[in-house]
Amino acid sequence: MNTRVLSVAAVLLSAAVSAGAPHLSSSDIQTNGMTVTVQGTSLAVAPLDVSRVKKEIQLKPGTPGWRGPSYTPGTAWRFGAMTAGSLKARVGETVLKEGTDYLVDYDWGTLGAPQGSAWSGKKIMVEYTYTASRLDLAVGKDGRILLLQGKPDSGSPLLPKTPAGVIPLFSVYLPHNTTALSSANINILDLSIKRHGGYTGREFIEPKLSKLAKGEAFTFAFLGDSITAQTDPKGGGFVERFRNWARGKYKNVKYVRMARGKKGEPVSPANGQVAVVMAGVGGDTSVRGLARLDDHVLVHRPDLVFVMFGVNDENRRGNGNGVPPDQYEKNLTELVMRIRGAGGEPVLMTTSMKNLKWEATVGNLAEYARRARKVAAANKVCLIDHFRAWEDLPKQGYNYMIALSSCINHPGAMGHEMFFQAIRALLEGE
Repeated sequence: MNTRVLSVAAVLLSAAVSAGAPHLSSSDIQTNGMTVTVQGTSLAVAPLDVSRVKKEIQLKPGTPGWRGPSYTPGTAWRFGAMTAGSLKARVGETVLKEGTDYLVDYDWGTLGAPQGSAWSGKKIMVEYTYTASRLDLAVGKDGRILLLQGKPDSGSPLLPKTPAGVIPLFSVYLPHNTTALSSANINILDLSIKRHGGYTGREFIEPKLSKLAKGEAFTFAFLGDSITAQTDPKGGGFVERFRNWARGKYKNVKYVRMARGKKGEPVSPANGQVAVVMAGVGGDTSVRGLARLDDHVLVHRPDLVFVMFGVNDENRRGNGNGVPPDQYEKNLTELVMRIRGAGGEPVLMTTSMKNLKWEATVGNLAEYARRARKVAAANKVCLIDHFRAWEDLPKQGYNYMIALSSCINHPGAMGHEMFFQAIRALLEGE
């Protein structure tokens, strides 16, 4: 990725930065409008480019939201991309009135016709503006601070590549339509942070790993929701990534996908053969996972079962969660007991994050991660802490929204790579 130096300040940094070990804190960085000041050095952050669209669309009836009913080009599934208040609509010379003739959800870039609108079902001309998002990178070199501009992206911008001889200091995250910066836009880097959240309790799966090392028949199973089942055009979902890695590591790998309502036929790998069972089903909670555990997982007599639920359990139902944390904890405990009772060993996994501004999000997903850790500790179960990796994303210069491909709850390539690398690190003892 090409980088462009936006601002160079020929002033000395602190001795720690000059020595190659920067130790910036939030108090070292101030913001004012689109300017970032670091230890007295001011850096001008370029504004986001604004795109303008003029397009004829069909105005469908309904209240707009993430499900539509009418999507607009450049903003669909890009949360916050449409500039608030920018949309104007007309039919011929007739200017339509927002709130009466049509409704707009600027967060999701969708339109709908309210009940009684004379334009419901008809084509209207709309004009609006939107922006991409961007990540800039502040670096130190030879006692100077340089700000490198990242490449704009519709929703998942990456940090500029770090040139040789510079020290990454912090990122400046510009989500869609940023016009003024605050501390929330600044992510101070910690180069010691791993790209995955780590694991605990590897000793509990050592007997299974010993069997794998001896070349005996071995079955991995992955039980979860749509995130487990998800595929991604940029390298695949984390189970696909694991499968591809396994094919390069083991001689003979079988791969099967389970489907809702269908009982699996036992994979029954032979000696020297490894089986990978993908048992993720979209929309599932820990309740549904329990209901299909026998047919989708235990029928294969798996050795290791990676279990990840929580994103859908946390979804809003009334004034609370669809599956409350107490019930979620009980469900995970039962999954552990039943997997062990069938001769397998579970590996619990905390989840990724999801859009806190999505109306179906309650906002207490961290509690589900805490309950998974609790179940793992109480039952001496191995746990991979993906949620912690997502919490640590700012220390790598990223915002959690960048890792969400759908702007709702599905990770993109970055998120799935984090999942996979954590699983690989566990198996290889890194």
